[in-house]
Amino acid sequence: MVMGRMPHSTLSQESAPFQTKAQPRYVEWRTQAIAVWYGLVDFLVYVWSSDEDGEAALHRIGFEPNRIMVTLIDDLYLYATIKQWFHAKTDVVVDDLRAVFYTAITDASPSVRTNPLLWWMALLVHANVVKQYPRLPIQAGKVVDTLDFADKLEALDHYARALLFDTTFYRWMNSSRNAYGEGGSHEKEIALWTMGTDIKWVDEDQEAAPNDGRKDPDLTTAAWQAWHGKLREVVETWLTANTAGPMHEILALRACTVPRPRSSQPPADDHNPRYRIEYTTVHNWRDSPHQIAHDSLQGTHITVYDDLAAANRAVRNIAMGALRQPLDAGVHEFRETKALFDRGNGQTPAYTIVNGREFSVVHLQSETFDVKGMKRLRLLFCDEYDDTVKVVAWVKTVGGGEE
Repeated sequence: MVMGRMPHSTLSQESAPFQTKAQPRYVEWRTQAIAVWYGLVDFLVYVWSSDEDGEAALHRIGFEPNRIMVTLIDDLYLYATIKQWFHAKTDVVVDDLRAVFYTAITDASPSVRTNPLLWWMALLVHANVVKQYPRLPIQAGKVVDTLDFADKLEALDHYARALLFDTTFYRWMNSSRNAYGEGGSHEKEIALWTMGTDIKWVDEDQEAAPNDGRKDPDLTTAAWQAWHGKLREVVETWLTANTAGPMHEILALRACTVPRPRSSQPPADDHNPRYRIEYTTVHNWRDSPHQIAHDSLQGTHITVYDDLAAANRAVRNIAMGALRQPLDAGVHEFRETKALFDRGNGQTPAYTIVNGREFSVVHLQSETFDVKGMKRLRLLFCDEYDDTVKVVAWVKTVGGGEE
């Protein structure tokens, strides 16, 4: 209902309600449209898994994601791979998918090479317009691809709004939760109304919600005004014709107009780059998204390297040292790392001690390199109780803007 009051993402200045596709007559369209989005993620994870250096595999198909997107793709691959040992919780996987799409849609400096939506749209152009590539098979069930390019643009536009709405609502509802998982008064008011809304009519293939006599909420209350303001801000920033994000190109093509040119200025060439190593340690990696955020530690190693090869060589020791930093350390930089006892293959320890508990190394580790040759290392540890600890360390230039 609130989404329907937001500006429709078109090139005109007119506002129009968000048109739901929940009715049964749209079942086939929804299947096809969702497959456009699913196909993007499925293809990227497949390419990532095709090479020990997943980043190199992505580079070969013309996609150069930043560190945030690399981690999200790698996590999706991990969630699929660890099924051999244990299952990740569904909400964790859903949260990762939310993050992939939200990160792509809210990219303020997208390009065809760095933004997954624009890269995917270019691939669809070659497959559906130029006919240079064959039409992409849809892996989600036995679905025959019948959408033309205009339909695929509509699918990207329609579900970009639905996905951004969903993620914005999810994050807004959880933004003020305390240590006990309780939200603020505004969030509670919105949650009570949404949880009391009956949406069984969607599953029952009805054309519209039944009139159960339930009144619409009072949108003039402080809670609804706060949520309405947040949603309007997100929509007007990322889902309109003048957005800096990738929806500009998608909306322009939907309107049969030429997208505005993006700045193609190359980054300044630093002839004497220096490097540092950053890391993220995630305890309880398979737990709920809220708990994952709570049990994460991020930091930067104090050492600055003049040589990229030296920085790349140091990544593993830094990763292992970062793993042993306590979550409550409260430090952004640390100076020392301690070598762990190695009873493995000389490169990766067979076990390590975290908070007094022995964690075995599940053979899920990954070394990748970005287009500049800077290394990223991911290690995943598992203990006898199936608790997980993931550590990622990567090289970045000092003062560089790489995420």
